[in-house]
Amino acid sequence: MLNEVHIEGYVTKKQWTYSNDQFFRLAAYRDPDRPRKENEEENRDRPDYVTVKLPASLMAGLPVRFESGQRVQVHGWLESRQYTQSLTEFLESAHNTGDGKLALEIETQQADGIVTHRSSTWIVADRIVLTPKDKD
Repeated sequence: MLNEVHIEGYVTKKQWTYSNDQFFRLAAYRDPDRPRKENEEENRDRPDYVTVKLPASLMAGLPVRFESGQRVQVHGWLESRQYTQSLTEFLESAHNTGDGKLALEIETQQADGIVTHRSSTWIVADRIVLTPKDKD
């Protein structure tokens, strides 16, 4: 069985810490011989996004922040988890207006009773290589 990932892309603004592990989103553009993911409005390629996890053990307790737009190569493996989420939890994370109110009006008691089984998958980094910035 093989579970190994090698990917190169650009770090996005979205970076966070959870249980002492660092996470960030990576925008990866497809190789020229792959089908394009076109942005119809701008007539250019759109990236695919993936979450990368930097385990606390890899970082030796040092906080790591990447610059948005930094180009990196990530070498690692895939990890996933299954969890249950209520409609209230989903709406709070997906449509939070910043003032603690949900963007959708719904009875909380009713929304708490609606649950779904979800899964998340990310790349666990063994090694990250910073690549030089593109020349203009």
